[in-house]
Amino acid sequence: MGHFRPHIFCVSTLSLLLLICDAKPPESLEEFGEQIDREFEKISRFSLVEEELTKIKGDIGSDKRDPVEALKNAKRNLDELVRQRVHALRNLAKAAEDTIDVEFVNNYNEYHEVYRDDGISGMSDEVCENYTQFINMSNVLYPNENASRKTGVHINTESYWCDPNVARDFDWTKSSLIEREMIASKTKNPEMGHQYIGTYSGLTVMYPRRNWVIQPEKITTDLFDPRFRPWFAAAESVPKDILFLIDSSGSVSGPTFYLIKSTLMFILSILNPNDYFYGLHFSSGYDSILKSDTFIPATTVNKKAFFEELDVLEQNNQAIFAGPLNASLDYLRNKTATRSGGHKLLIIFTDGVDEWPNSVLDEEFSDHDKELIRIFGYSMGFGTNELPLQKFMACKSKGAYSEIDSIMDVKPQARMFMDKLSKVRGRALQGTNPEDREPSWTNLYMEAQGLGPTVTLSMPILAKNETIFKNKTLAGVAAIDININEITKHLPPTTDQLYAYIVDNNGIIIYHPKLNLPRTETHCVRRSACYDAQSTRHRATYIQRVQYGMSDERVYRLVGLIDSIPTLDMFDLETNSTGMKDLRLAIINRACDIDRQIEDRERNMSYYCAPIKNSPFTIVTVNTSHLEVKYSEETDLESAKWEKLFENKLLHFYYARRDICNWRLDTIKKSQRFAEFIKISEDPVCAEETKLGRALIKSLENWGASFKKHLTKMDVKSCFEAARNLTDKQYSSYLLNTFVHLRTKATASYPECAEGYMKEIGKKFDKEIGSADNHDDKIDATVLTKKSKFEGKDLITQQLVMFKTISHENRRLAVVGTQWRHDYFPMYFEEFTRNRKEWRNYNYYVLTRDGFVIATKNNSINVELPMHLIKFDKEIAYILITQKWMTNTTEIDPQSECVPSINTAKTSSASPAPSSLLKYIVNSLFKILKLGFWKNLSESLVLLVAGQAEMNNGKCYFSKIVPFERCFEKHVRFRITPIFGRQIGLFDRFVVLHEIPKTMLILVITDTKNNEVNIARNSVMDEELWNVLVQNTTLEFTQIHAKDLLHSPLRRPPDYLKNWKAAKQPENNQCDNNISTNSSLFFTFSLIFLVSWIF
Repeated sequence: MGHFRPHIFCVSTLSLLLLICDAKPPESLEEFGEQIDREFEKISRFSLVEEELTKIKGDIGSDKRDPVEALKNAKRNLDELVRQRVHALRNLAKAAEDTIDVEFVNNYNEYHEVYRDDGISGMSDEVCENYTQFINMSNVLYPNENASRKTGVHINTESYWCDPNVARDFDWTKSSLIEREMIASKTKNPEMGHQYIGTYSGLTVMYPRRNWVIQPEKITTDLFDPRFRPWFAAAESVPKDILFLIDSSGSVSGPTFYLIKSTLMFILSILNPNDYFYGLHFSSGYDSILKSDTFIPATTVNKKAFFEELDVLEQNNQAIFAGPLNASLDYLRNKTATRSGGHKLLIIFTDGVDEWPNSVLDEEFSDHDKELIRIFGYSMGFGTNELPLQKFMACKSKGAYSEIDSIMDVKPQARMFMDKLSKVRGRALQGTNPEDREPSWTNLYMEAQGLGPTVTLSMPILAKNETIFKNKTLAGVAAIDININEITKHLPPTTDQLYAYIVDNNGIIIYHPKLNLPRTETHCVRRSACYDAQSTRHRATYIQRVQYGMSDERVYRLVGLIDSIPTLDMFDLETNSTGMKDLRLAIINRACDIDRQIEDRERNMSYYCAPIKNSPFTIVTVNTSHLEVKYSEETDLESAKWEKLFENKLLHFYYARRDICNWRLDTIKKSQRFAEFIKISEDPVCAEETKLGRALIKSLENWGASFKKHLTKMDVKSCFEAARNLTDKQYSSYLLNTFVHLRTKATASYPECAEGYMKEIGKKFDKEIGSADNHDDKIDATVLTKKSKFEGKDLITQQLVMFKTISHENRRLAVVGTQWRHDYFPMYFEEFTRNRKEWRNYNYYVLTRDGFVIATKNNSINVELPMHLIKFDKEIAYILITQKWMTNTTEIDPQSECVPSINTAKTSSASPAPSSLLKYIVNSLFKILKLGFWKNLSESLVLLVAGQAEMNNGKCYFSKIVPFERCFEKHVRFRITPIFGRQIGLFDRFVVLHEIPKTMLILVITDTKNNEVNIARNSVMDEELWNVLVQNTTLEFTQIHAKDLLHSPLRRPPDYLKNWKAAKQPENNQCDNNISTNSSLFFTFSLIFLVSWIF
């Protein structure tokens, strides 16, 4: 078939249904490009920025560093840092044990009357009052002028100050021997972080003492509890494999299952990636909770996946226990993939079972040569009471048993298994000196009092007298913080050529330049909804009805129920290329050699690694093919003037980096970070690191001065009017802002009221700083797409961004751009082509280089633009892909911000035969009133409000929050690089592509789109590709559910697990062997009869 139309001549070859076309662009296409360029310059003031940056290009040069030398320097300094902290920790643990052994145990008779605890009398009022006075003198909640020179004490809100256990721990932790040791270590190493001793009574002693921040005080509850801090849990037990066996029968639906999920969340909050877990649920049958065939490490994403699946689990049918119990024991012994190498635990949650698996238990307990599996039983639900057989099973297996019948029991009882394992840990360490013990190490987490990202090393403190410590073998845990700035200052600076990061024994990131850290703020707090939280203090047993704001991921981080900093694998922030796999294997197998280069040909990089002595950490340096950018001009700090830059009040400035100059900006609010950067750049200590940033920012002075500086009325409407005055009236309502993004991750935008649109701009261009795809003489365009929710519905919002780059030797210095509403360019294109005859005969698409159709002409399909070409016209997309003119790459972003998916379990059927009318009524009511799991987890009797409380001048206000959660997203990036003016068509269609002058935009000329998806096939068609195009309607970005990210790569057990064996833990448990099924059934039937009689 032949085609003859103006500007286009096509010849077909019928055997292949191919069209070979040659065409000229419309005559006014060049005029269109020039008009776009003029409009862009008028609004963006690009030439003003370019002119200033051209002046400093002569001072921008290149440099190259030796990656091996950089690694050696980092290793030498970090080896010394760790040596000092480990030495200080061992001395602190020794001082604590000497205090217990010498000053405390030997004088126990003097204290006996104080610590007597017969369960009735406790302390006398006089002794209680004296202890309260002593505690207040050291209490970190009360400001003290000499705070930095003394140790301070913090007591968990739920602990009773006059509890004999609290008094005991206050006495020994406040000894002069411990205080002298803490002071001596800090004096010797002034940069040392806080030192702690946490105890099992909830008391913590710390040095230096500080003024404990709980802000805003009126609406904030202090939740700090040493027993739930990462450093405490890491030290009190060796790693563990845990199998959760969860009753999902109809009898647990409603409040009982809510208690189960709440308890599980507290348990998993204690675990770290050295621990492994697995989950089975059972009713009439059993199945795994996660579709994984092995135990998985307790990483953030694995724990999240577990809860997402648990939250949609239905509860129905009747519980049959023998099969799942037998399977659980078999899983713990026979799953041979990577495991923790420590304890094996089976934790059971049930409200009771009708048939007890005697044969399974007889086999388990009769074979004494089997590897020990400790069984921990939870009796769940209001009115369930004690389950004697479950208690017996726990006793026989050297585990433990507990009952949880209300939300108030959840937090204290969630630690039941850790209390047992800590006793085992203490017995295993008896006879060892602190000098011979390996410390435990946390992952990176947020320090509770707002000091930012922290790693802590810790060590258990032995209780030398179990009588005094109530049968506990550990008295507490000693710990020392290492702030992130102590670590990163020894690493080479991140440049285009070289960067460094640190991973632990599991390949988990401890520090990485790409790690997106949550904001630094106070943790271990819960803020009520304008309710006076002070009234709850010291009243742990008094239940009050408290309002709280809506809970999102940030709230759960602050209260400590999820990891404050997500644990990410090195594969997540790098890639899983062959070279990266070789590097990971070298780290796990302790095969790193500082002089050995590991090549990664896929990424054109090379890696070097070296372990940090006395720690589980490894330093990695990455050497790329690029050169480091150096700014050589000396900066005169004293003569620098910034008034001209800041005199325009309608400009908005933002500085993204928090780690600059050894994390000087970490605790600074986002809104103040740019101004603070200006201040620290004038500090000689920071001058070298900040001088390129200073020079780039100074280049914006004329750009900022060119805009309107003041408004008659400072309101949002007037502010947006300032932006609209930049362009012609018919386009004014479409313009959002104009901006400059600098190489140093600083941005400036105009007007200030549109700063909310800059977040996605910053994220995009921060990632592209090292890009070589620079076209300084042409305008590029892209579409920023964001997902959100409104009234429960998913919303997609888009903005069109048009921009130009300014580079030097193909290294990007700045991006200058404009940001528009999504519907701007269709109207702009229509306005230009409306009265021009040469645009009337064919279909025209304006296409960005990343594949978005942003405008069309003569198109019969009425759709909202922008839209990706793959959605808009699959046939043309197919043609471009098969000709390899449109290519794509897939990226996984593990640090995206997604709309939270608040899952609520489907309505569950009741138990086939409810045990009582009371139970039936309670379950039915709770089904009606049941809240989603993620709505609120940690509080009882809660009223939710859809806002977050804020204090302003002593008054409480509600501010609407936009909840989000960290997630993994798959991004498909397209790039179109065609041969302009000539194109091969298919499907009896033609397509010709031309570049719009002065831009990177593409004009597509084509004939009518075939609207039928099931078009005729032919011999040249790639059917698999076509099916992919048909099925993919959300190719730009797709959230990956946590359950699809489960992974358990090769790992290395921590050093403190050396020579540990479960068989070496002798215990003598006295269990009641006379317990029978009949006694349990008698109790159950008696209860049913009693309740039925009442009703």
